[in-house]
Formats: sequence, C-alpha cells, structure tokens
Amino acid sequence: GLLMVRTSESTAGHAAAGLVWTAAFLTKQPALAMAAPVVLFVCVTSWRRGLVLGLVLGAGVGLASLALHWQSRGWFTFYVWEYPFKHAFTTGAWWRFWTTDVLQPMPVACVASAAWLLWLVRSRPGAGWFWLAATAGVGGASYRSRLQAGGYDNVLIPAYAALCVLMAWAANPFAATFGGAPADGEGLNPSLQNFYMSIHPDRKSTRLNSS
Repeated sequence: GLLMVRTSESTAGHAAAGLVWTAAFLTKQPALAMAAPVVLFVCVTSWRRGLVLGLVLGAGVGLASLALHWQSRGWFTFYVWEYPFKHAFTTGAWWRFWTTDVLQPMPVACVASAAWLLWLVRSRPGAGWFWLAATAGVGGASYRSRLQAGGYDNVLIPAYAALCVLMAWAANPFAATFGGAPADGEGLNPSLQNFYMSIHPDRKSTRLNSS
C-alpha cells in the first residue's frame, strides 16, 4: 500500500492501495493504524486522491467486517473491534518503548534515520512528509500494541522494519562513494579477488582468514 501511494499519481492507483490496505487489515489489524497518517497526508496533498483512498479503505474494512461479523456470528466484531480496547495499559511502557525497546538495541539506526528524515523534509518536502507519515503510522502501531498488557516483543517488528528501511536510505550500502557510484564501477570486491573466495569452500576460506 505504501509503495502504491508513493508511486501512483492517479485515483485508480490510490483506490488499489486502499484495497491492498484492506487486505493488510484482514491479515493484521494494526495495519489500519499504520495507514491512517498516510491517508491524512494524501488528503492534505491531494484531496481527490485522499478521498478515494479513504473511501475505498473505509468501505473495504467496513464491508469485510460486516461479512465476517455475520459469518462468525459476532465473534469477529468481539475479537477485532471490542476486545483489543479492553486491555489495561502496562505501567512504564510509555517510555520503555523508546528507551529500552527502540533506542537501546538500535541507537545508530535511530540517529541516522532521524537525521535522514530531517534532511529529506527540508530538501524534498513532498517525499519527506510522506515518509514521516509512514514512519509515524508504523511506529505508532508498534507503540500502541506495546503499551497494552500482554504486548509481546513481536509487536516491535514493524518499528524495527521501519528503522531498517530508513537506515538503508540514510547509509545506502549499495552506494560505492558519497558522490554516487562511478559509471565504470570501482573494480572487483576485494573479498572476491582471490579465486578461492569466489567458490568459498570452508577449508580455503578458513586458511585465508587465518593468514
């Protein structure tokens, strides 16, 4: 859904993104919270595309919920729309999410991602605000799930994934130099300049590394 919204300039593309996000909601319900800031961003930048995206997503989620409510005799509504909001909040999780869960294991990614987002907002506002909205949605969904009692470590996966994506743009591992990769490349990777490293047998690799 994010990719379709980011790359499409047509209302049809945004309608398709709404359907994809509906499918994502049926797979994992926090996807709806992840989509909300992006839908708001699209409404601000282009109200027609935002209206189409919001209507398709709302209609898709609403109709699917009604169908599953009827098929499950009300259990879908209970487990998806009622029960999750009855969980108590965990004391201390309000700040432990940021310090222990996010910053402590991924300090470099946090700093690099924040710096890259700040640079992007200032240099390319359209792209910058889009990725800021996407990050807020994904991170906010993880944060909300972590706050409730019973929120296990797996709810952090969306936040970690967002940091990994942002980190890849902030420090592109495929960029050979800061000025961009030269047209003719920079030659063979030093790790592959030895014939045996291209085959990578354990015995030869161990001997080369030990020498």
